[in-house]
Amino acid sequence: MTQRLRSIILILGDYALFYGALLITLLIVRPTQSSEFYLQLHLQLFSIVFVLWIIMFYIEGLYSLHTTRLKSLP
Repeated sequence: MTQRLRSIILILGDYALFYGALLITLLIVRPTQSSEFYLQLHLQLFSIVFVLWIIMFYIEGLYSLHTTRLKSLP
């Protein structure tokens, strides 16, 4: 696999975890009101936040796949 493909897989995994966490949170907070309205509302709002998080993670280099090897631990 190329590094670009691995980075894309990491980004897609993050999206899956973000949306999974949102769904679990909605089920915990509103267990009796599992209407489609609340889900759609939160999906629209949090999709913007998720895109911003992915952009920030990319800028910070979290998808670069380069690791720093520590020669010795303090």
